[in-house]
Amino acid sequence: MNAITFFHTHPDIARRDSPPRRGQAPDATADNIAEPDRHRLIRDHMALVARIAAQVHRRCSASIERADLVQIGMTALVEAANAYRDCGHAFSSYAGLRVRGAMIDHLRRSSGAARSAARQRRDFAATRHAVEAGLGRPATVLEMADAMGIPVAEYHKRVAACQPITHLAIDSAYDDRAPSFADKAPAVEEQITEAQRAACLRGAMAQLPEREALVLDLYFAHGRSLDDIARHLGVGAARVCQIKREALLRLRGLLAGLV
Repeated sequence: MNAITFFHTHPDIARRDSPPRRGQAPDATADNIAEPDRHRLIRDHMALVARIAAQVHRRCSASIERADLVQIGMTALVEAANAYRDCGHAFSSYAGLRVRGAMIDHLRRSSGAARSAARQRRDFAATRHAVEAGLGRPATVLEMADAMGIPVAEYHKRVAACQPITHLAIDSAYDDRAPSFADKAPAVEEQITEAQRAACLRGAMAQLPEREALVLDLYFAHGRSLDDIARHLGVGAARVCQIKREALLRLRGLLAGLV
C-alpha cells in the first residue's frame, strides 16, 4: 500500500489531528507541519511500518496477520505525521514509538478479550463435566442452563460470546466459490427453467378435456383422495383412477410437443 492509496482510503485519518499518545512531542498539535511535508514523511517512513510489523508479528504470528499489523501501523504513522512538531527530535524515532505502541495496544486489547473468553470456556467445561458425571450421559442445553442458574437464551448468548477468535486475512477469508458467500436464491437459469416449465404445464392443462383437467387439479394441486374426487364427480373410485391415468398420458404427450 502506498501513501496516496492510504490517503484515499482513509481521508478522515489523513486530515484529523490525533489525540496525544505515548512518545508524542510536547504541544505537538500546536504548529503542525505543512501538508506536502506530512505526505513526504509518511511516504518516506512506510518501510519503517513494515519493518516494525514484521518484528511484532514474529512474536505473535498466531494472534494476528502481518497485513493487519501494517494497517494498524499505517494509521498510527498518519496520526504521527499529523501531530508531529519539529522540536529537535527525529521523526523516525517519534513515529517508531507511535507505530509500535499502536500495534502493542491492539494486541493487548485482543489478548484481554481472549483471556476472558478462555476463562469462561474453562468454567463451561467444568460445569459440563460435573453435570454429566451426575447424569451419566451427555448434558442437554436445558440441563446446562439449569445447572448454571440462567435461562436457555442467556446460556446460548454466553456460549457464543466465549468462542475463540480466529484472525484471517481478508484475501483468504473471502472466496467467490465458498458456500458461506453463496447466494441462497436459485440461479437465474434455474428460475427461467422453472418459469418455462410452469408455462408449458398451464398450456398443456388448458388443452385437456374438462373432466381430466379437473381430476388432475383436485388430485395434485388440492391433495384430494380418489374417493373424495369420486364423490365430487358422482362416479366410482375406479373410474376416477382410470380418468387420472388417461389424463396423465395425454398430458405427457402434450408436454412433449411443447418442449
